[in-house]
Amino acid sequence: MFPWVRTKLSAINLLFKTNKSSSKDTTMQIKLAEQNNGIKLNIISPEGSVWILDVSQSIVVSELISMALFHFYNISDLNEPLSLAQSYKLISVSRKAPLDFSMMLQECNLKSYDELLLIEKSKSSPVSPSTSKSTKSPSKRQIIEATRSIESKHAKPPIPPHQDYNDTDIDMRKVFISLIEVSSKILSAREDADTIYETILEKIQSKLYVTPDKSLMKKFTNMGFTEQQVIIALKLKRNNTTETLEWLLDSNNKYLDYASIVTYLNESDNLQKLTTEKNSLAFYQKIDIILEDYKRRRLLEFKFDMNVVNNIKEMGFSEKEVKEALRIANNNQISACHWLVGDRLPRVEDMDCALSSDHPIYKALISNPVIMLGLGNPRLLLAMLCILDSTHNSNLWMQD
Repeated sequence: MFPWVRTKLSAINLLFKTNKSSSKDTTMQIKLAEQNNGIKLNIISPEGSVWILDVSQSIVVSELISMALFHFYNISDLNEPLSLAQSYKLISVSRKAPLDFSMMLQECNLKSYDELLLIEKSKSSPVSPSTSKSTKSPSKRQIIEATRSIESKHAKPPIPPHQDYNDTDIDMRKVFISLIEVSSKILSAREDADTIYETILEKIQSKLYVTPDKSLMKKFTNMGFTEQQVIIALKLKRNNTTETLEWLLDSNNKYLDYASIVTYLNESDNLQKLTTEKNSLAFYQKIDIILEDYKRRRLLEFKFDMNVVNNIKEMGFSEKEVKEALRIANNNQISACHWLVGDRLPRVEDMDCALSSDHPIYKALISNPVIMLGLGNPRLLLAMLCILDSTHNSNLWMQD
């Protein structure tokens, strides 16, 4: 038993030494080939035959292809040796990429015993005129004519056209401002213009600029709101309990410029003093001060949707640009984006201004004698000022 085991171990040991010495010989051969500027390569034909050759690294890939063709198929073009080679290519298995036809082997970063696949290039067949004509796609008109009698199924609903901001609302404000300016100039010629102005200002002050109700102030401060917030809300919402509470609960209020609002409200409280002290001002100039006050009020009361602001700012626009776009688009993100990437018209300052004298609507209004006769009525001027401040006030003047 033991002699048999000893014999087997001796045989295994001898086999291991033989393999080790043969691998050393192979390594030495590779090193010698590299020192002699030669390299051993395995070229594999399309049929799977392998040709192992020792070749100089200074030859070009095209020459190696010609040698491989002669070896595998015993073919060569003596007149033009490269013409036949151009129909084939060598692909490096390790690099998984074809070798450049005009490069030398030393430029291809090959190693000894790298495998190269000899493959014939695919020949693209020329397209005949008849084939190109038959594969030409039909035009849109031809498709419509061919499918005219076919009933459409699962058709997608049409995409509604994009509506640019609130153009109608902007134009209506411009119409009202234009009529107010014309009316104020007509009334300026009257002897009782100062009396008319005092009456209009008194009614506007009583309707629009109210003193905060003390009982409501106490009620809202007990809910946890600060006194400054409550005063601002009651003044802006004219002591309306529901609207005041909604304004106080709005999360976007924290982004408001409270200092500017307080300054505005203080100036609005003294609006009568500001206009009556300037006796040199004409009637229409005093009305212009009221219109400017309306404009400031709208700018300060506007609340930005901060989620929309942040979304558009991430696109690369500045906060100032975004807020101007949202004022015009009334917090509509899509309309604001259209405004930002377009010609950016209208501007914020263009929203609360009169129509130009060349505007067709303005010409139509001025040329109407009934409208011009009505603009001389002080009650109409007061009504237009109230409606301009809030469209909800139009219900109060419906019977006039």
